[in-house]
Amino acid sequence: DLAEYIISLSCMSASMICLLATLVTYLRLRVLRTEAGINNMFLSFSLLLAQGSLLASAHVQGPSSLCILLGSTTHYLWLWMFSWTFVCSLPM
Repeated sequence: DLAEYIISLSCMSASMICLLATLVTYLRLRVLRTEAGINNMFLSFSLLLAQGSLLASAHVQGPSSLCILLGSTTHYLWLWMFSWTFVCSLPM
């Protein structure tokens, strides 16, 4: 269990760092802010929030109001991310 936790934590952290780098790149370079670029920005942002929420929910113990709140938030954020995936695929 500990090895699985360490691998999950390190891979998710690396993914979140890369998503932040993507967002910074899109924010700093105006030429990338086309319609597709803005869609990618929102997709990256929603995935960053969804992964952060999933990471935070792994540290909540037992049934509590915080657990319910994080579970609902995580569910909503993943739905939001999949919605942006759909929006990004429309012009293709």
